Amino acid sequence: MTARELKGDVRALLTRDAAQAGNAELLEWLSMRGMTDPSKTQTNLYVGARGSEGAPDPQGASAEAEDHHRRPDPEVLLINAYRIYRARRALIAQGTITVNEIATAQRCHPSTARRRLQRACKRHELFTVRINGRIHVPAVLLDHRRQARPEWQPVIAALTQARLSDWAKWRWIARPNAGLSGEIAAEVINTDPERVRTAALRRVAQSTE
Repeated sequence: MTARELKGDVRALLTRDAAQAGNAELLEWLSMRGMTDPSKTQTNLYVGARGSEGAPDPQGASAEAEDHHRRPDPEVLLINAYRIYRARRALIAQGTITVNEIATAQRCHPSTARRRLQRACKRHELFTVRINGRIHVPAVLLDHRRQARPEWQPVIAALTQARLSDWAKWRWIARPNAGLSGEIAAEVINTDPERVRTAALRRVAQSTE
């Protein structure tokens, strides 16, 4: 079976299971990726490609060259891809700020706000994610004026050094963290930013082991 045929089989499984279960959320996810249309073959699902979250990366197109002799189980693809989708939805539910909202708060044109965001990302003051093709900033990284909170800069710089993707950085910040004894970095940063920075540096060390 070729990789393209496998992806087609996975698409069929996803669509069938979503329809049978009446799972509107999964059908929405499939629709966003054009996966409910049998004429489309690109699903961006491949279990062999691993992102920095330690999970299969939906954008991992290079995986086919990694091991063309070993093909993943379609059900593993389904479970892993949907798990990533649900994890990202949970993060999004915690709040994001759009470029237009930043522009309004800073009283500037959206193009100006976008350039400021780009410069801030280069300085590791914040990071952005794309949701439905649009740039969003995790709300926890910004203050009430929609400016980058300075206490995050050394943390984000460390997580970047650890080669975490932007989604993985957000997950590290917003979910219970083993490096913080199960506490959440987004909460600890308010009272003990140095402790969060230290945990992020330990994450860097782990990435080099």
